Amino acid sequence: MKAFPTVFMDYIPKEEHRGMDLRDYFAAKIMQSILVTGKNLPRNYDLFAKDAYEIADLMMQERDK
Repeated sequence: MKAFPTVFMDYIPKEEHRGMDLRDYFAAKIMQSILVTGKNLPRNYDLFAKDAYEIADLMMQERDK
C-alpha cells in the first residue's frame, strides 16, 4: 500500500508517482517520535531504525485486521 499516491485520470503514472510505501511512512513518523522524545538517550540510530520498522510492521498487521 502506498501513502500519498499521485493519481492522474488521463495519465498512466510512472513508478515515482505512486507514492511512498505506507510502511516507510509509518516508520518515518515513529523515528521522528523516538528522536524527539528520547533526547537523553544514547544515539544508537541503528537500533532506533530497527525499532521504528518493527513498530511499523505491527501497525501494518493491526491495520489488516
